[in-house]
Amino acid sequence: MEKEPNQSIEQQEVGDNGPVEVESFEEGLDISTKDVKELLTKQEQVLISVSGKTGSGKSEFTRQLGESLEGDNMEATLISSDDFYVNPENVEEKRLDIEKLQDTITRLQKGEVIGKYRPSKVIVVEGVQVIDNEVLGQKPDQNIYVEADFNRRMGRKLLRDKESGYRSIKEQLGLLAKLSVDNPDRIREFEDTPDVSDVDLLVHNSYEAPGSAGLYVEGNKLIFSVEGGEREELEVSDEQIKAMAEFGVETRHPVSEQSPKELEINSPEKEGFIESETFEIIEDI
Repeated sequence: MEKEPNQSIEQQEVGDNGPVEVESFEEGLDISTKDVKELLTKQEQVLISVSGKTGSGKSEFTRQLGESLEGDNMEATLISSDDFYVNPENVEEKRLDIEKLQDTITRLQKGEVIGKYRPSKVIVVEGVQVIDNEVLGQKPDQNIYVEADFNRRMGRKLLRDKESGYRSIKEQLGLLAKLSVDNPDRIREFEDTPDVSDVDLLVHNSYEAPGSAGLYVEGNKLIFSVEGGEREELEVSDEQIKAMAEFGVETRHPVSEQSPKELEINSPEKEGFIESETFEIIEDI
């Protein structure tokens, strides 16, 4: 459905028409903030869930939403579901403590202070699993889902895992290339996009933070790069390139392989490369 300017989520009857889709953080923040302001004229509290795949930008959207709400004189409590994982350092044993998360939300709504979290009229819960009302233990007043393409998400994930000391960039590049051919189901099991038919607001993330990380194939190399900074590359086979393309890895062509026409239309901000077709958005591994 088409969005009318400055129209609130409620006014668009999202439940009947599917999610309202916007193409930028700015639009999403504007709609969400205005909707919260309207809701607070009718009720005492507002609960918002912000979900999305790993690396989609949901944490950044949540941070900016908090600033947007406070800029409109609406204090917000921002909760990260990452704070409620048991064994967060162990990939095999890591699990979300749903009961603790639900208890924290309920007690905050009753006005209690829970550790670092302070009660307020607006509570925003961010995390991969909070798209499910059963995880929250109640239906949020706003259910927001953030999407981003594979290369942005994977680039952010690789950088995050490296900074946490989990795996080096080179190790992660090798694992991605290997799994794409040898065990693609390992990737697919994380790729399913959840049902977003009940989502109120679907935000397509085009936001580029300073030092954004990206992932792409150039020639026979899988390359990870950070804008203005780090770069890692791994030589890969044609079979691996084809397999990774099916999962959404972007292919770029070196300048030496471009035709005169391609060189003419290739813009400077592309850094001398032409992007290939953008493939389907999928989940991170």
